[in-house]
Amino acid sequence: MSGGLYQTVRSWFWLLAVLWLAFILGRYGVATLGMLMSAIALWELWRVIKVWTWRDGLFVGYIGLFGLAWVWLALTVKPLSVLLFVLFAVQVCDVCQYLMGRAFGHRLFASKLAPNLSPNKTIEGAVFGVLLMMVLSLPVGQVLTDFGMGQLVLLAVSLGACGIVGDLLESSVKRRHQVKDMGVWLAGHGGLLDRMDSLLVSVPLFAVLMVVL
Repeated sequence: MSGGLYQTVRSWFWLLAVLWLAFILGRYGVATLGMLMSAIALWELWRVIKVWTWRDGLFVGYIGLFGLAWVWLALTVKPLSVLLFVLFAVQVCDVCQYLMGRAFGHRLFASKLAPNLSPNKTIEGAVFGVLLMMVLSLPVGQVLTDFGMGQLVLLAVSLGACGIVGDLLESSVKRRHQVKDMGVWLAGHGGLLDRMDSLLVSVPLFAVLMVVL
């Protein structure tokens, strides 16, 4: 396992352990965890940004929206394990994009996905990563949720695509302020915001889909 992938898997192992503890505590434990995640992410952002712009204010809004959506889902969604499916799909998509990008990057498309924001991201990694995540997450979704197969496909693709958007949003903030990581407390892989960036758009979108579906 390469160093980058190992650090990603290791950091998410510890975060998932904390998440599992929150789920044992029930809905209020999960809701409290969401508020703590948002608070830590805002603190990390405040710590690294010296000169604020309206784009940074917009990013703060995304973090706040994530927190509100997470708390609402934690208190209302049935079964609560649906949130585990969301976390699984989004984070597995991160790993799948990395693996697919390493295996097939620049094989089909000469240009990168967003060279000015995240030079290492490839179109092949994004597309094939979402497809592989969908294959892996569908059986998990059947166990953790009550959704039908069509709904799971829609959710998986939407979560994967929004995860990419969230990642690029955070990359734009870091590039604009010339910082590598938002924090240092996750050994070898930055701060909490560096790990939860893919959730910033995915979780609010999922909350909207819960109302629509």
